[in-house]
Amino acid sequence: MNEVHKQSEVLAGSAHRPATAADPRRRLMARVLVSGLLAGLIAGAVGEAIHGRFDPEAADPNSPGASSHNARHAQGQRIEATLIQGTLGGFLGLGLGLATARPVRRSVAGGTAGLILGLAAGAGSVWWLLPRYLAQGADQISRDLFVAAAFHSAFAVALGTAAGAAFGIGIGGGRQILKAAIGGLIGAVAGACLVQIGGACLFPVDQTYSAVPLSLAARLFARLTLAISIALGAVLLVSPENDPS
Repeated sequence: MNEVHKQSEVLAGSAHRPATAADPRRRLMARVLVSGLLAGLIAGAVGEAIHGRFDPEAADPNSPGASSHNARHAQGQRIEATLIQGTLGGFLGLGLGLATARPVRRSVAGGTAGLILGLAAGAGSVWWLLPRYLAQGADQISRDLFVAAAFHSAFAVALGTAAGAAFGIGIGGGRQILKAAIGGLIGAVAGACLVQIGGACLFPVDQTYSAVPLSLAARLFARLTLAISIALGAVLLVSPENDPS
């Protein structure tokens, strides 16, 4: 009986044992994943709402007036991609900044900074870099996966760094900002490369190398992959004990 009583006490004690260090990490990871998923879906929804509104169909390059038409085509893609990437950056920064949930003041500061920085970084990088990307020429871009991956990584780096920094502000500030920003940058590059490699395999005719892929599935794949990769990268280097929940 004494042995049974001792085993009962051990079991009862284990039931009241405090959560391990892995528990905050799992909760934090879940919130980060949800933030990335929601940001990707919102950006995808905005992208579908405005898809094609600024971008007339590409003209036959041999037709009269094709030069000016293609210039409008490029400008339309630039506007659409800028709005989508700005939306993705703003909502991803907002979500990651709020992901720690408490203390409220710190998470609100992170979310606010993330919304502003993510929006500016996402929109600004595409608006500035996309004309240089398109200047490579459609044939060169479509044939060279390295060029596409390099430029799309450049588009994503500013967004990932800003969203990661917002997460660092929300989770503790100080060194956590630098760690999370570096993690977001790493996630951005990994996500951009994954979009190009995975897109070439899964959507070979949908031009995932372009700023705005042709099909809905390819566009959603690009937004979600990039958002989730940045979110996971941001949490990669932070210390689990800094999650206050």
